[in-house]
Amino acid sequence: GGATNYFACKVGIGTNHPETSLDICSNIDQQTFCIQGANSTIQPVARIRTISTGSVLLLETATTSDSRDILKAKNSAGTVLNLQADGKLGIGTEVPNEKLTVAGNISACGVLSASDAIRVPDNSKITLGNSQDLELYHNGSLSYIRDVGTGGLHIQTNGPAIYLQDTDGNAMAQFTDGGSNFLMYNSAIKLTTKDTGVCVTGTSTTTRGVTAHDGLSARSTRNGIVSAGRDLADIFATTSGNVDGTGTK
Repeated sequence: GGATNYFACKVGIGTNHPETSLDICSNIDQQTFCIQGANSTIQPVARIRTISTGSVLLLETATTSDSRDILKAKNSAGTVLNLQADGKLGIGTEVPNEKLTVAGNISACGVLSASDAIRVPDNSKITLGNSQDLELYHNGSLSYIRDVGTGGLHIQTNGPAIYLQDTDGNAMAQFTDGGSNFLMYNSAIKLTTKDTGVCVTGTSTTTRGVTAHDGLSARSTRNGIVSAGRDLADIFATTSGNVDGTGTK
C-alpha cells in the first residue's frame, strides 16, 4: 500500500489475499488479542483508545425501547457491569431495575445529589456521622429520627420558627425564634409562652384552663394562686358545707 500510507495497507490473518484493511478468516476469541503479563503468562486484554476529539466508544441502538444488553463485563463471580440499551446501568447486578442499580456499598468523595426522591426500604436505615449516631428509618409502620450517640438531638432552623404540622398542614406546635411558642389542640392554641410567663386557654366554664390532678402549688414572695372566677367565691361562701371566710378562719 505504500510506505507513507499505513492505513491503506491490507493485513490478512489466516488468508494470503486480504480484501479489507484487516481480514481475519477465523473466529475471534479472548486469546486472539493478548499481551505478555507481569507474571510471564498470557493475559487477554482489550484497549479502546481515541487519538482525536469525540467519542472514545460509541454504543448506539436504533430504538429507545430496546432493552438488550449493549455492554456487559463479567468475572468468575458473575456480572460486575451491565449497560442496557434502555439506559439502565447495573454494577454488581445483571438485571438493573433503575437508571443505576448498585449491589453493594457506594462511596463518594464529593457531593451526592438527587433531583428526585431517595428511596430506602423499610427497616433499612440512613445513618450519619463517623459513628453512625444519627438514624433515619421507617420500620414498616412508624417513622423514626433517632440519636443513638451521646451528644443529643438538636433541631435548628435559620428561619423564623420550627413548625410541627399534621398531614393536612394544620398546626400542632410552633417554636418561634425570639417570640412566643404555641401548643395546639385541634388547631386551637391552648398554651402560649410570653415574656411575662405562660398563658393557658380553656374552652368553657366546665373545662378549665389549668387542671391539676395531684395538687397545684405556687411559690411567690407575695401572692399565691389568685382567681377572679366564681371558684373562690364559692369556697368562701357562708352557706352550709363551705368554708366560713369570716374572722381568722
